Amino acid sequence: MKKITKSVIVISVFMLSFISLMLQFDGDISENRPVGKFDVKNSDVWSLCENDALGIGGWSKQGDSIYYNFSTSPSATIEVWALDKGEKNTFESTGTLSGIFLMSSGSGSGVFFPQYESKWYILFIKYTSGCTSVTYTVDFTPAIIVTSPSSSTTVFTESDLLVEWGSKSMSELLKIELFKGTNFQATLETSTLNNGAEFCQIPENLEDGSDYRIKITGLTSGEYDSSDYFTILKRKIEVYKPYKADILVPHTPYIIDWFSRGVSSKVRIDLYFNSTYLLEITNETDNDFYFTWNVWQGENYSTITDSHYQIRVQDRFTPKYFDFSPKFTITSERFLKILTPVVNSSYNSGQIMDITWETDSSAEYVSINLMRDSNTVLQISPSTGNTGSFEWRIPSNLKNYPNYTLYINTTDNSAHAYSERFTIKVINGISGYSLPLIATGIILIGLCIFLRNHKKILSYGR
Repeated sequence: MKKITKSVIVISVFMLSFISLMLQFDGDISENRPVGKFDVKNSDVWSLCENDALGIGGWSKQGDSIYYNFSTSPSATIEVWALDKGEKNTFESTGTLSGIFLMSSGSGSGVFFPQYESKWYILFIKYTSGCTSVTYTVDFTPAIIVTSPSSSTTVFTESDLLVEWGSKSMSELLKIELFKGTNFQATLETSTLNNGAEFCQIPENLEDGSDYRIKITGLTSGEYDSSDYFTILKRKIEVYKPYKADILVPHTPYIIDWFSRGVSSKVRIDLYFNSTYLLEITNETDNDFYFTWNVWQGENYSTITDSHYQIRVQDRFTPKYFDFSPKFTITSERFLKILTPVVNSSYNSGQIMDITWETDSSAEYVSINLMRDSNTVLQISPSTGNTGSFEWRIPSNLKNYPNYTLYINTTDNSAHAYSERFTIKVINGISGYSLPLIATGIILIGLCIFLRNHKKILSYGR
């Protein structure tokens, strides 16, 4: 029991000593760590005691100047530092001071020249014991600094652009203007509050460019600053194809190509003739920059060849965005006429049919199908030369029918035609010959052979 009591006493003494040491260590940290007050007025009087710090902030960039002056009463030595935004944040969170040391004195003045753009702070800090009143003035020039848009900003016409800035005088009204290079383009805001940010509408009538700048001017002081150059792109649709030299043939596929940006995901496509609407190609299709069109100019224009056609591609939901192709040519509708078989002609299975046609289509190949009541019965040839003739041996597995037709189509779909009606008779035989006739012939031949052999037998018997 005595041993247990002695152990408890030793542990208790140790724990009390440890807690006392930790409290003392924590007190040292709290006592020695500087405490900062930031974003106070640019000109004021503040009391600084041991380890107190005072930071006055403002946006500045390379080429600007930050002027400061101060005095202490009673006179006390304080240090003056310049900190960028990151160094200020580190000081606030950890108490670690880094940056650019400017001076250590009871009073003084100077100027600091930033080497890059940031929110900069002039920091007054007192390390010595006791308290003093610090009278100071910090002047950031220019009084306004535009921080957005930046060189990485790209915006479309008729879009809202976020303009951001820093200013030393929050009470002054501001004017926001748009320039292209050194040329004035538009006033975006004639009088806006100096609250550090404003959404401005980019005008519609601007051309593409990467040399646009925002200029912000104080209406009272005349102080101003300009942003970095940024990019403005015009919302548009540009039709690339058809080309001016293109000659399109009715009923053939053709790919319409275009480019767009800043418009909706759907477009409509129309055909124009002599700058006048002719017909709708599609009311709505994906704005994916191409569309396969089965060329057709309508019945009224199908018999003529003309070079005054145009394609218009238009935003489906904002019709003011559109573009026309160059004028191109659509030929007259191609013809194809089947010459044979002729009307009411008759063919037997196994027989060779001479199929002939004529056409003005430049297609290299044609397909030929046997039709019955508008239904395909047999594909005679999926692709044969467009030479005007083809020999077809009629198979024996067809059915007797008096109204067969042929359908010939050019493989580019520019022309097609149906033949006159004709009859196919299926003959049960070989190569178009009658089976009964063949059987009779075979029997007669066999009988002749038998009689001949029988005569020889009789002669041997004599």
